[in-house]
This record gives sequence, C-alpha cells and structure tokens, in this order.
Amino acid sequence: MRMRKRKTRIFHQKKRYHIKRTKSENAVKITATVMAFAAMIFIGYSAVGPVTDYLASRSKVQETTEYVPGEETDVIASETGALTVPLPIQTSAPVSLDSGTDTLSAADVPVTAAPDNYIPVTGIEQDSIALPEEAAPGQSRCVMLSESDMANAQSLSAAVDNAAARGYDTVVFPVKTQGGIYNYKTQVPLVSTAETNPVKSDLTAADIADTAKAKGLSAAAYISVLTDNNRYGDYRDGAYRSDDGSTWLDTSPAKGGKPWISPFDETAVKFLCDTVEELADAGFEQIICDDFIFPSFRSSDIELLGSTVADSSERSKALTTLAVKMTNAAAAKGSKVVLCISADSIADGTSELFAPDRLTGCTIAVDYSQSMGICSDITDSFERTTKVFEQMREKCTGLNIIPLIDKELSASDLDSVIVALHSLGFDEYIVY
Repeated sequence: MRMRKRKTRIFHQKKRYHIKRTKSENAVKITATVMAFAAMIFIGYSAVGPVTDYLASRSKVQETTEYVPGEETDVIASETGALTVPLPIQTSAPVSLDSGTDTLSAADVPVTAAPDNYIPVTGIEQDSIALPEEAAPGQSRCVMLSESDMANAQSLSAAVDNAAARGYDTVVFPVKTQGGIYNYKTQVPLVSTAETNPVKSDLTAADIADTAKAKGLSAAAYISVLTDNNRYGDYRDGAYRSDDGSTWLDTSPAKGGKPWISPFDETAVKFLCDTVEELADAGFEQIICDDFIFPSFRSSDIELLGSTVADSSERSKALTTLAVKMTNAAAAKGSKVVLCISADSIADGTSELFAPDRLTGCTIAVDYSQSMGICSDITDSFERTTKVFEQMREKCTGLNIIPLIDKELSASDLDSVIVALHSLGFDEYIVY
C-alpha cells in the first residue's frame, strides 16, 4: 500500500497576556468553579443510568433480531457453479423433422399459478441458493459436480454423498466438456480412434448414474456438443474437410491448430447420437446439450471448405437437424435432451439453432441473465423477468422451455426472478 505523504505543519507559539487580579477576586472565582463542578457530577450520575439502560436494551434488540443465514433456511451451496431446480423427466415420442408437423399454441401450454404456500427464495449468496425447508410442489434440488469429482470411484462417491447429505435430489454430471474431454469411460466407437486419448476417468456412464441412484438421487448429464477438437480416425473422421479431403484446422499447425466436429458430417451426427444413447442407456434421465456452435471461419476458410459453411440457412438447418436427431435418440431410450440457447439470441434472431418450426417438440433451456441486452431499459428484476419470458413464450410457441438463470445475480434480484417465473407458471428452472 502506498503511504500518503503528510503535509508539514508549522506551529506558532501564541503570545500570552497576563492580567493581574486581586486575591479576593481569585477566591470568588475558585469557589464558583468548585460549586459548578459538583453540580455537574450530581446531574451526570442522575442521567447515566437511564442512558446506559437504553443503549444496553437497543443492543439486545439488534442481537436477537439479526438474521443469520443457515439458521432459518436450508442453504444449498454449489461448489462447482451450477444448480438446477428441477429436472422432471418427460419422455416423449420421437420428434419429426417435417416443418409442417402440428405445433402447440401458447394456449395449449398449461399455466399454473404459484402455490399459496410458496415461500420466495431469500438469502442467496454468489455460490449458494436458499430454499424453503420444504420445496414448493414441482421443485427439486439439483447440483452440478466438478470434473475432478468424476476422476475415480472414491471422489465420485464422496461428492454424491455430500450432495445427498446437503439435501439435493438430482446431480448433474459434466460427462463431456469443451475440447472433447470425456469424464467417463465411454464405449462410443469413434472415441477409441482418437489420436490422443480424451477419456479422463475409468468410471463408466453406468457407474456414475448408479452411484447417484444408490443414494436416492436422479442423474442428469451435461455435454458440450460441437466444441470437440479431437482427431478421430486416420482421416480426422467427423471434422470439417475441404473438397480434396484435407482436414480444416482453426489456425495453422504451427500455432496449435485444432479440428472441429462438423454438424454437416454424417459421421459426426452419428457419433453424437451414439453418445446420448449411451448416456440414456446408462440411466441418465436428462441430457443437457450445450455449444451448438460453429468455429469462426475466415474468407480463406470458406474458399477451402465451400460456401455451405457460410450460408446462414444451411448452417441453421445443420444444427436443428442434429438437435432433433439427438432428441429422438434420447427419447427412444427413455431420456430427454435439453437444448441451451440464450434469450438474447432468441430475441434478436441471431441464434442459428433457434428455428421453432424445425424444433417441434424439443425442450429449450433459455439462458437469461440481467447482463444481457434484452429489455435492458427495465431496471426492476420482477418486471424485466416477466417481460423477457413473456417474449420467450411467444417466440417459443410449440416448444417446452426451461429458464436458465445466472447465479451471479444478487440475492434480491434472484429472489425477484424466481417469484416472477412462478407467477408465469414455470415449475422448473436451472440456476447455473
């Protein structure tokens, strides 16, 4: 810490003037001073008791009424950054790719008001969420574990035990993360052909799901879909390729260029469907799918790969086709896929995945935080949330939507957001 330089102060001695007084005058003044001092002492002792009693009682009131987090509510803290509330499973029939398939209207979506006994969430810190001792109907308590929790059976068991002990009833496992890292021992055929082994755990998908179920918890999986940079097979199977068969990299090999999984490639599509099928077979009741995205292509890349990778309609069609196939693959196994899309990109039309007429029957997790641009002119959290999700419902007609809420909101803002969601009839939401 830098010390503040003190300004030099110069003191000047004042001149003293002496006034001569007679002895009688001095005696009178001394006597008056002594009497005044005695009177002050008497008055002070008379007043100090009531003042002291007031201060003491005021202190006691503050101590007995102060709110202490954890004493009145069941605080659920996330050590890894994601909480989901809730994840009920709704197995549906396979979704049709035909854009002419009948869709639900907004009036067909059941809307229920918040129950009379609903208690708003309060006392939320940056990495925790406080809930009533008994969750409102339709809610469940969910937590996402860290990748390190899934390294081996001991760490997994300890993490699940901790989740159960702290009142969670659903655990989300990050089984496939950005870069193409597998936090379980997958049996998907393409993965075994990777140039560098991307598997970071000896636990199978069934081991992980069964560990949760043994504790009475439900198991959900999280996967990063297209941010997969593994080199599969002898010919970079599933990756972007030029017309001459060479593999595209996101930068030069000298700078660590990496391939990307392509939604245009049938091998990649099958590989991703195989992944959700494996997870569904293992007992994961829900599979949260994120990162339906493309890498950034330069003009030279487009010349190499062809105009399709730059055509907005073709890109959107490739993403929605992949999403629907993954949804159908999970549904056929009794599981459910949830597609993550931001509220901003839905509102401004920039999401390449969001095409309701091609996602009929799919479930969308609408990613919303107050740092987004949507309805930014509204400062009240309740009013803004209400406005945003009224828009989302209108735009997502025919789709099941789950709010995905940023946990970085302040306690009061998060409380207002959750109350607004309940007032709109949402029974499930994700806090991440």
